[in-house]
Amino acid sequence: MNRTVKFVLIVVLVSGATSFLLTAITGGAPSTTSPAFIGTIFGMSAGFGYLLFSNNRKVVLADDATRRAALAEQALAPGTARLLVVRESKVGMLAGVVRSTAGS
Repeated sequence: MNRTVKFVLIVVLVSGATSFLLTAITGGAPSTTSPAFIGTIFGMSAGFGYLLFSNNRKVVLADDATRRAALAEQALAPGTARLLVVRESKVGMLAGVVRSTAGS
């Protein structure tokens, strides 16, 4: 199933359930804020949370031998440098804290 379809389903189901529960709890009494509006806000928040965290899947990491070979202290040519960039998560990427530079 596509991520967009899941997003729409989450928004519709959460907003519908929230609106229904708020109407049932208040007994249909008039209020300043519509239960449908509150339900839509909750549904959109749940859908946005799903989109933020749905891309954080466990990736296959290199084994120890490959990691040691890649990080081995090899002589660099004059005028060059080694830069390791690590992306921790989608939330970290959105916050701008996913880039790290060793030795600076």
